[in-house]
Amino acid sequence: MNHFQLILFIILAPITAIGQLVTNISMSPNVLVQNILNGTGVTISNVTYSGSAQAIGSFTAAGTNLGINSGIIMTTGTVQNTVDGPHGPNNSPGTGIDNGVVGDGQLGALAGGQTFNAAVLEFDFETCSDTVQFNYVFASEE
Repeated sequence: MNHFQLILFIILAPITAIGQLVTNISMSPNVLVQNILNGTGVTISNVTYSGSAQAIGSFTAAGTNLGINSGIIMTTGTVQNTVDGPHGPNNSPGTGIDNGVVGDGQLGALAGGQTFNAAVLEFDFETCSDTVQFNYVFASEE
């Protein structure tokens, strides 16, 4: 390692060690929606989820560049902190997990082909306000 690389490592090491994604699969989809997505003046009903139990959970993202500090995480793989999960680094083309669940019919129709490992969360809500806001982040390893 040359002098420049050593200095770069010392400067970047504390910065990259700050962010941490923590996931949890202990809550049911209904509890996730009621406790994480639900806000003041909102009534949520008819929560349904289809997909693998390991493909949905809660997350906290303290110090990351995700842009959202906490919420619900869904994936076509696993949300657990494993080599195949979203915690990274995902630097191998073979990383990932096949849940063995079917795809989504509506998405398949749009894509013009079969899809796999769908994670679909649906719910109805009523609000006493004229505004509804959801913050989300879409990510992909492709």
